[in-house]
Amino acid sequence: MKKALIFLLSLSLLSAVTLQDVLKKNYQAKGGLEKLKAIKTIHAVGKVMAQGMEMPFETWVKMPNKMRMETTVQGQKMVQAYDGKTAWWIMPMISPEPQPMPPQQAEQFKEQNWFKDPLVYYKELGYKVELLGEGDFEGNPVYKVKVNKTNGDILIYYLDKETGLELKMDFHGKKQGRELNGETVFGDYNQVNGITLPFYIETRVGGKTVSQVTISKIEINLPVDDSIFKMKK
Repeated sequence: MKKALIFLLSLSLLSAVTLQDVLKKNYQAKGGLEKLKAIKTIHAVGKVMAQGMEMPFETWVKMPNKMRMETTVQGQKMVQAYDGKTAWWIMPMISPEPQPMPPQQAEQFKEQNWFKDPLVYYKELGYKVELLGEGDFEGNPVYKVKVNKTNGDILIYYLDKETGLELKMDFHGKKQGRELNGETVFGDYNQVNGITLPFYIETRVGGKTVSQVTISKIEINLPVDDSIFKMKK
């Protein structure tokens, strides 16, 4: 009888928690909605571990839709960029000259959601968001929030019940007719200009780690010239 009462009480407490309650805690944990929407530029430096290689990178993001990433692979610098209209790259192993990305790579690069956090900008992006309930991630109680993107992809965020921060995000979608599923784990949160950001990002597929991103520096709202995003002819 006592266990039944505890179970019913836990259900009533969960039902009292709304999606907006969970999102509000997430925004507050990251610095507040006003500060999050005031982000205009991001500059980050770090390294990627993948396929047994360590690859230094530097990236710039400028709202609403410009980004550039430089990655050093086996001593050669690879550039990927998007100026809001054209996605292009420099692939030294193919050509030292900048070239437009093939359509498939261009779409993948633009869809990386560097521009707008889906939990923050879901209304502007036309995404549908719902609270799935409670769960667990590696021993941490979480709230699970589902994001339905306009292209049919589904994101499921695991938000720490205590801190409100993202611990993991599951991805379910299709690319060229093929099912694509994976998960992204977030950690090593630090504050930058009053905004809390993850400095460690791990991507897993089928439960196995495929890449680990370790960020050493993040700068917010520094001036960034539009010229670095444009493909030079």
